[in-house]
Amino acid sequence: MKNIFITLLLLLTLDISAFNSLMPDLTDGQKELFNKQSYLKESDVKYKDGFRLIPKDYPLKSEFLKEVNEYKPELCIELLFEFDKPNFEGEKLTKFLQENILAVSDQVGIEYFSFNRNKMYPLIEKSYMVESYSNKKEKISDPVINEVKELRRYTLFQKDSTFGSNYYSLISRTKKGIIWNQMDNITDLSVFKIFKALDEGSLRVDYMIIPNQDKLLLYSVVQIKDPPKVENVLGRKVNIPDSVRKRIQAIIEWYIKKIT
Repeated sequence: MKNIFITLLLLLTLDISAFNSLMPDLTDGQKELFNKQSYLKESDVKYKDGFRLIPKDYPLKSEFLKEVNEYKPELCIELLFEFDKPNFEGEKLTKFLQENILAVSDQVGIEYFSFNRNKMYPLIEKSYMVESYSNKKEKISDPVINEVKELRRYTLFQKDSTFGSNYYSLISRTKKGIIWNQMDNITDLSVFKIFKALDEGSLRVDYMIIPNQDKLLLYSVVQIKDPPKVENVLGRKVNIPDSVRKRIQAIIEWYIKKIT
């Protein structure tokens, strides 16, 4: 009986150690908030000062940080979520997670809280893959992931209620069970069809899905170059970084509901 107790204690210690070695260094207040709501956000992050919520020591982390240094964003917003892992293991889990996060057509109808309307409002009106930006009239189906590949490239069209119709490049990487999706805008983003909010190539969004024991961590970074300083358009209050953050948070919450 004593040996069983010691074994269980060792296993528990290993689980806690693995969790703590992967989680970022959080303040007591952040830990309390994270345990309560299972996500955290950090706005106005300067990448040169170091990210605050990035998990520790996972595959693809060094590649991600290298690309951030090359991209040189002026403003970053971090989001960190934790949720239960689906009942799959190994490559089956990786394929399931990647296929679902690439199911972009399912994002139509996602809602967010609109400050100007003071209610929940549809965010994404259209969403689908196209053959390429040069052949954008050729719509293609959401990817079916039959095998794990280190690199996949796509072109995505989305029309949303904030930024209208836009195209994005989408790169999906995998390594040792980690999934890293990276989106870049390849067209200008406008607000209410009249005000150009972000130039082509000025918005990058990274999503990283990291298995952690019986949980999954989803770490996302919004990177913005030269964020506009405008505060209202036609009498409507506008906060471009916060609008982007709300959009990404709504998509992440959609994804979590989809797979759990």
